[in-house]
Amino acid sequence: CLSGACTRPWHGWLAALGQWPAPRFTRAGCGGGGRTLPWWQISARGPVIQQQVTFIYTRDLAASSAFLREVIGLDLVLNQDDHCHIYRVTGDSFLGVCRNRPVPDDPGVTYTFVVDDVDRVYGDWRARGVAFDGPPALSEKFNVYSAFFRDPAGYRFEIQEFRDPAWPRPAV
Repeated sequence: CLSGACTRPWHGWLAALGQWPAPRFTRAGCGGGGRTLPWWQISARGPVIQQQVTFIYTRDLAASSAFLREVIGLDLVLNQDDHCHIYRVTGDSFLGVCRNRPVPDDPGVTYTFVVDDVDRVYGDWRARGVAFDGPPALSEKFNVYSAFFRDPAGYRFEIQEFRDPAWPRPAV
């Protein structure tokens, strides 16, 4: 809780998981008097989310893992007993490729790598064997410059530059 005096840590877990009814979080401590806060304001220091992991699934872990490691150039940070391999994408964002679930017929997701120079990355990755759907193109609708490709399991990936100056730049 915000006061730091709470001895019931499950309060934060329940609220973060969206379990209802949500426990009361107040500036005076857990369940006590004071103003009740919504779950997303649990931490006085900022969001409670510290890292991000996206999981995708494959029938052939070795091929998908080799693609992410050798072609895309991601670093393997955790091998979960050859059931799932987790790669670092940026400082605190990760991509896990796993074989514990079936691959959907249409994954319905696009995993986007935001880069500073799409043309350079397109050339580098194409030389390493990435089969892009086509050359990079500008989407005037979204004000992004990007190129798409598929991984060995059929997931859609994208390299993209945001052209909108409102897009937040990476923290340095």
